[in-house]
Amino acid sequence: MYNSIPSLNKKEGWYLHAKDDHPEVRAKFFELLREMKGFKVYMVIGRKHLEIFNKKHNNNASEFYFDVLHHLLKNRMHLESESYMLYLAQREKSTLPKFTGSIEKALEKQAVDAKLTYKYVIVKSSEFPELSVVDYMLWALMRYIVKGEARFYEALKDKYGLIIDLYDRDNYEDRKNYYWSDNRFAKEKASSFEP
Repeated sequence: MYNSIPSLNKKEGWYLHAKDDHPEVRAKFFELLREMKGFKVYMVIGRKHLEIFNKKHNNNASEFYFDVLHHLLKNRMHLESESYMLYLAQREKSTLPKFTGSIEKALEKQAVDAKLTYKYVIVKSSEFPELSVVDYMLWALMRYIVKGEARFYEALKDKYGLIIDLYDRDNYEDRKNYYWSDNRFAKEKASSFEP
């Protein structure tokens, strides 16, 4: 029934991509995500502030991307009893050394004597369907922030374990820029997203 839809009719590796998927496919996948149990996503909102981008990230998109990754991982990997597997979707300029640096930076603030077990790898999105879940969750949040369309985010809001609005300086005090189950993200709680 769906094999005539271009995004699904590829001979080699394909994955669902919210931005490009047919509306019927998107609706079905959102329904699947709503019903799925046992997962939470952790997100970092990296606002596009030119001053921060120029000063902190040296006007370099890769540095910005990996700084956001650092904040995503920070304080998430701390259980010695767990084994962590990290996947980064391959991008044009992604490199394993930069990914390694981000992971090491995130881990350096963990307990000095913690012996964490982890592996990380850069993968093709088409080979890891789990990345479709992350893509859809990101798309729902972005659609809410940028276009004000809350229905996708609202449908999945219980699946967000944590959302950090990294550069919302107006809400740094008492970590009001951190949103979790007791303090769900809502646009009206955050400072304006307009540049």
